Amino acid sequence: MRRLIFIALLCCSTFMYGQQTSIENIRSVKLKNVGTLMEGDEGNGYYAFYEVEKKDKKTRVYSVKFLDANMNEIGKKTITGTKFLSLVDGEYNGDNLFLKFIDVKDSEITYRQYSKSGELISKVTEEVKYKELQISPESNSLVANSTGILGVEGKGFLSFLNRKYKKWGYEVRFFPNTKGNKGWTFTSDKASKEIQTVSFLGANDEIALLSVTRRPGAMSKKMDFYMLGLDLNTGEKLFEKKMSDGKNSIMVTSTFFDENTDEVTLMGYYYESAEKVMSGKSKGIMIKKINKKGEYVFDQNLSWASDLSKKLPVNAKGKLDGKGFLYFHEMTQSDDGNYYLIAEQYKKTASAGGIAAGIAASLSGNVTSTMGLANIVIEDLYVLEFSPKFELLGVEVFEKNKSTFNLPQGYEFVNISMLGVFVDLYGGFDFGFLQRAKNEDAFSVVYYNFDRKERVGSINTITRVDGEFANDQIKLESKGAFRGLPNKHGSIGIVEYLRKERKLNFRTEKFNY
Repeated sequence: MRRLIFIALLCCSTFMYGQQTSIENIRSVKLKNVGTLMEGDEGNGYYAFYEVEKKDKKTRVYSVKFLDANMNEIGKKTITGTKFLSLVDGEYNGDNLFLKFIDVKDSEITYRQYSKSGELISKVTEEVKYKELQISPESNSLVANSTGILGVEGKGFLSFLNRKYKKWGYEVRFFPNTKGNKGWTFTSDKASKEIQTVSFLGANDEIALLSVTRRPGAMSKKMDFYMLGLDLNTGEKLFEKKMSDGKNSIMVTSTFFDENTDEVTLMGYYYESAEKVMSGKSKGIMIKKINKKGEYVFDQNLSWASDLSKKLPVNAKGKLDGKGFLYFHEMTQSDDGNYYLIAEQYKKTASAGGIAAGIAASLSGNVTSTMGLANIVIEDLYVLEFSPKFELLGVEVFEKNKSTFNLPQGYEFVNISMLGVFVDLYGGFDFGFLQRAKNEDAFSVVYYNFDRKERVGSINTITRVDGEFANDQIKLESKGAFRGLPNKHGSIGIVEYLRKERKLNFRTEKFNY
């Protein structure tokens, strides 16, 4: 049942170099601040935010550069700010680029909207409470604050921010594409006695769908999930429904927005009660479909024990033959109606470094060390195929090298499913992105691999076309940090940061399938 496909292109290279360019004289940059200008399912350009100059002790000069799909510069903007300025998220909606900055020193959030060529469309700056720029210890939320942006083609951008009211709540804002058009703001109940956090699920030109998490208090193990629908044009609440089948509670990790039917498919782990989400093991996978009226049109549970174990070697708690658990990343659909869910294998282990650091801190008189006592070890990639009625048809397993993510202190006590959310939030998994082909029934999964023996990284692709999977690998010879970015299907954008040389290298390469 388990078909192992191991990538073995170590000596031969059939890759063709595409366009290349470099950005030089960079003082510092984070690769998460380099992104793609997506148009539909394909990349059509790139942007990069980086620091170029230290003006004085407090002031820095930054640049935002815009490149087209052929790596040619099409725009550049200079931003002056404090050394505490950072870009937390960027989103392109087919019309404009929306960048969200925070300055923790001045407790400010700035939203900048640019055209594809770099023209500044709008800029909004507001002061916020310092604690609203952080992950609140009080809420114990695994949802990072100030990072949520969702682009809506032809309309504008949605952004959320955690807010400190009587308890923790949230604010959702809509920024229109063009000057003169009015935006709107929606806030949670400021008098609520529950801690509430929010994340985006999807949107079209009429409605925005969000997932709302509610907890009675910081120490409570009860966690309820709700579906919130907002009118995209007015910000009016259309509905708010509990994501439950009446008995079990779902924690959503993957969504699929069908543009043809305007239905959203939600998939995630389900638990026998809201109290078990934080502390218990999941019972299986729950799938729900909701239409734009807020009506559930499909609802199905697949238990680990009786349904999924027929094709997947899992026990009743979702453990893979003693080798860990699955975290669900993204989902897509083929022309025949079947769904494909991309998952990654992970498990929790003791951190030798964290334990040693804790002992050293204790012997030195310090109360704690900053290192956690547990690691997440990330292993193979899985592709699960489901029928249109979500019967599990088969599983493909792609072997890759192990990687490790160190958990912060205290998270070793959180259940394994919630730990997966946390690792995903901070980019700890090897999965990069999923991309559909524009004019053919094919999709590609991009992920990262690191050969510890050769001390070299690679960007790997898995492509399903004509009913079969094909693999390819792009080995990277440099020792710099790297990241893969979507391009036209069949090729990939690669950005590498060479810190000692103070430059970013961009290039495109084709992959075989």
